[in-house]
Amino acid sequence: MRFFSREWHSGDLSDAECDERERRYREEHLPAILPRLPRALAELARSEADSGEFLGIHDARIRRVVIELGAKNVALELRTGDEGRGYADLDLEFRGVDLARLDRSLLKRVALDPRTELLYDEVDVEAGGSFVYRVLLWPERETLEIAFRDLGWRRTERAAGTLVREREPFLELT
Repeated sequence: MRFFSREWHSGDLSDAECDERERRYREEHLPAILPRLPRALAELARSEADSGEFLGIHDARIRRVVIELGAKNVALELRTGDEGRGYADLDLEFRGVDLARLDRSLLKRVALDPRTELLYDEVDVEAGGSFVYRVLLWPERETLEIAFRDLGWRRTERAAGTLVREREPFLELT
């Protein structure tokens, strides 16, 4: 994570350093990259910046992860929200994923661990024009990084936050 790192989350930085990282991400980094983002990624990034909710994934739980090796796609199916805001399923589909950089063992481990929560995320653009989505995970406080070419997402409101896990919360398809 460039901005919302373990150190930022755990209190290892001063309050001023934490505030400065958040300010740099919201007021400098995002405005600089928004014109280069695909529409769906820009919508998510803008909603984060406008609402201060980090793309709405804070404390999200993983319903399922699907990796399609042949198509180079990764789907993260999440349950987001809380009693105050309400709940939703947020399904993110990363297309054109750089599978050589994808930590598939980390994805499998966190998909199979029902305690896993997504804490904070950030979006970036690489020199070659690909995009990077980084997520700080709990309880391991490891970083998941997905480099990709395009993104699609769907949000479906849910009446309750009870997470019903898929029979197979991690699928890797050829």
